[in-house]
Amino acid sequence: MALDYTLFNVFKRFNDYFTPDSNLFLDYCFWFLERRFNTLKTCFCKRIEKLETPRIHPWDITHVICVLDRPFDKDNPYFFEDVKVQIILTSEEDFETELNLCKEAGYKYGCVLYLPSEEIVPLEQVGEIM
Repeated sequence: MALDYTLFNVFKRFNDYFTPDSNLFLDYCFWFLERRFNTLKTCFCKRIEKLETPRIHPWDITHVICVLDRPFDKDNPYFFEDVKVQIILTSEEDFETELNLCKEAGYKYGCVLYLPSEEIVPLEQVGEIM
C-alpha cells in the first residue's frame, strides 16, 4: 500500500481475504457499518448513503482489527445478514488493548491487517506472528 491510502483500501484487503470471488464483504462495509472515530460497527440497517472512506495515515494507524461475533462461513452467501462485525483502526501501542477489548465484547473470530507489510493474520495466529 502507498504511504497514504483510504479506508476503501483496507476494506478491499479484507474483502480479498473473506470473499475473494465476490464483493460481499466490501458491499457490507459500505452499506452496513457506522463509523465512530477509529471504530466501525454493524448498524443492522442499510445506510441511506455509502460510507465515506477517508484517508488513513500509517504513522497513526499500523494495525486494523476485523472481528466477527461468529466464525466466518464462506459457503453461506447470507452470512453477513446475521453477523456482527467490528473494525478497529489502531496503533502498534494500542493494539493489544484493542484486541482484548474486542474479545471481551464477544468478538472472537476474524483477523488483523498489519498495514506496513499488508499481511493479514487470523486471530488465532496473532500471538505467534505479531
